[in-house]
Amino acid sequence: MTRKFFLVVVLALQVVISYGCDACGCSFSDLGIGLLTGYDRTFVGIGLQTANYSSTQDHQPSIQDRLYVLDVSLRIRLNARWQFQANVPFRHNLRNEPGFKGLRQGLSDIRIQGNYRILNQLPLGSKTFLTLDAGAGIQMPTGRYEYDLVHQESLPDNFSLGSGSWAPMFLINAILTHSDDGLILTGQYMQYLTNTRSIRFGPQTFLRTVAFHNVVLSNGWILSPFGGLQAEIQGWNRDENDLRMTDTYGYALSLPAGVGLDVQSWVLNVSTAVPVYQSFANGAMVAKPKFQVQFIFAF
Repeated sequence: MTRKFFLVVVLALQVVISYGCDACGCSFSDLGIGLLTGYDRTFVGIGLQTANYSSTQDHQPSIQDRLYVLDVSLRIRLNARWQFQANVPFRHNLRNEPGFKGLRQGLSDIRIQGNYRILNQLPLGSKTFLTLDAGAGIQMPTGRYEYDLVHQESLPDNFSLGSGSWAPMFLINAILTHSDDGLILTGQYMQYLTNTRSIRFGPQTFLRTVAFHNVVLSNGWILSPFGGLQAEIQGWNRDENDLRMTDTYGYALSLPAGVGLDVQSWVLNVSTAVPVYQSFANGAMVAKPKFQVQFIFAF
């Protein structure tokens, strides 16, 4: 049971890259990863996430943004109730438009957090259990923040590798299981503080529900497909005068889906999230499907 839970929840909680535009730029949220429910194993992992954005046909000049995140993670089980996690992300942000190419790559903002198991497989009926976790953490300003990139290098302020500020985050997860089937409910929120240049990035909100089914193969491996619905909201960025920065608000409703394979201590996850309803940069930019692949070694 523990091993099955471990697989499907690692699958379901991928890094979410939110998008908000300031002169058609992008901002990043690392919500969507970090609160893994229903397992009791320490692990180390590495994941690659991609997200692409393009300008609409009537927006000139045409813009293509390709965003990549390589995330190294460590989760330590302290006891039956408490877990500790750290994530070290590296970003590769590439912009292409006629006659111009912009690139930023390197270490981004590191996150640390603690999670507490409130309910541990509470029985609700025959073969039906409820697990509930809550967590809190902080994102640290370890990535380089570059002020006023719009005028300096024709890149939006949000294209920086880091936010330049501390950002507390809060998470809650619930898993309802019945035999080999289940439902995951996830909520995460991050609030950026004002950075050293008096800029405050907008809050990030992430909500997701997914259904899953675990299939135990003849060799003992576990295959876990899942699918569901998720929403992400990028709040307004604020400038030095606490005024809203143009076109930084955005939201998307997406369909996440994926599959994973648990081979004893090794876990491989592949997933995607396809936008079905969105609004970014006041309609000037369009988000494409996101993809993730993740390798985990649990012990």
